[in-house]
Amino acid sequence: MIVYLPAALFLLGLLVAYGSAGLRRQAATLVMVLGAAWALALLLDPGAAAWGAGVVLATVLLPRPAQRVPSTFEVLSRRALTIAGLMVLALVVASQLPVGENPLLLNAVPWFLGAAGTAWALNPIDPRERAQGHVLMVGASGAVILLAAPAGVVTAAAAGLLALVPVIVARRWVRPQWRRLLSLLMLALAALAAILALLATAPALRWSAIAALIAASTAVERDGERPAWMAFAAFGAVPLLQGLAPPQWSSRFQAVALGTALVLMLYAARRGLFRAVVLPATGFLVLLAVGSLSAGNLTRFQWIAAIGVLVLIGRTILLRTAPRSPATASFRDPLLAGLLLLASSARDALGLGALAAVLLLIDLALVRQDVAIQAASSLRNRLVVLARSNWPPAITFAGGSLAVIAALQASLALGLLAALLLAALQLSPLLDRDVAQREVERPRSAWHWVGPAIAIACGTAPAVLLRMLRL
Repeated sequence: MIVYLPAALFLLGLLVAYGSAGLRRQAATLVMVLGAAWALALLLDPGAAAWGAGVVLATVLLPRPAQRVPSTFEVLSRRALTIAGLMVLALVVASQLPVGENPLLLNAVPWFLGAAGTAWALNPIDPRERAQGHVLMVGASGAVILLAAPAGVVTAAAAGLLALVPVIVARRWVRPQWRRLLSLLMLALAALAAILALLATAPALRWSAIAALIAASTAVERDGERPAWMAFAAFGAVPLLQGLAPPQWSSRFQAVALGTALVLMLYAARRGLFRAVVLPATGFLVLLAVGSLSAGNLTRFQWIAAIGVLVLIGRTILLRTAPRSPATASFRDPLLAGLLLLASSARDALGLGALAAVLLLIDLALVRQDVAIQAASSLRNRLVVLARSNWPPAITFAGGSLAVIAALQASLALGLLAALLLAALQLSPLLDRDVAQREVERPRSAWHWVGPAIAIACGTAPAVLLRMLRL
């Protein structure tokens, strides 16, 4: 009977949270988190409950207004349907990915926590509820992946502490004099989470860091938020399938999840912190994962990459031709993203595809950021100017050329598609003639000869490689 108590505790807290405000609502949210921590302790071991410490602290630091926000019948109906649908979906997923022979309701409690957080982030009644939803989503990502890849007490606690990131970026309730300091702290935390995601070996810690990055990057700019979380769900399916799914079908679904996640990440990465930090971190993780795919699964990944190229270019065409919409969508970005997809899927013996993907990732994340640069406005803008200053266009051309070479070694169809993208990339200034371009002032430097030297080397590298491969 005790195994059903965490589910009962969670559902009780959920009902009270939806029907109250102020401290009572905050206490009910804490009850939900405690129910999830109790479920982890029963499913894994008592030390796994240390995960809940960070989520509890984040919830305590997010105060709730004393009175409920007035809502219309339409808003209330949408919120009720959203939470009901997500809870049913969480129950279905938990039934398909069981942890041992434990009861279904016990297995589903961590999934329920993620469903509640997603519902609050999708249809929030105020900014604080949206931040609370992100807290629960980040915390639930670590809790769910702990089910598939159990870890020690320290790792579980660290995965839970990453739920504090959405609290820090929710700056609307902070005094104005502290907001600039918190902005710098947010950037530092984002960089730390990106490094953590690349270096951590524990899946729960790695994917909690990615979730925290997404929450931090979409807190300010919500453009592309939903495809970003969908991409994270696809990424998180990989360790879940490895740990909980039957081996006969998990491998092929892992390849599909990786390809879909990368396409969605590129679809969401339009500007801002998401494109500068989240995209490179997830791109490098995909490159590491592609190396372990079998030949058949790699073919599936390549098909998804080819379809993703068409999706990205089609989205840009629709944006450019939409009525009453300014023609501000550049063709250069989807062409670079398409070459990145094909380079990531082309696992060649010389590693040219991986090299091309790295160059294109850097180009998309730092060089092609569409931000207004003012010479001495802020430290961030000066860093962007510095990052762009010695990146010659020849490196971008070299990355595209290497992507074509690697794609040709994978298959003729991928090679022809990559060649078409590279050719279109050279003509993109004609297609983007009506898109406003901002010139970047390059800082003076004694190392001004480095740019031309790298440009010459990168410009001749594709010809040398083609000669070596006799293509």
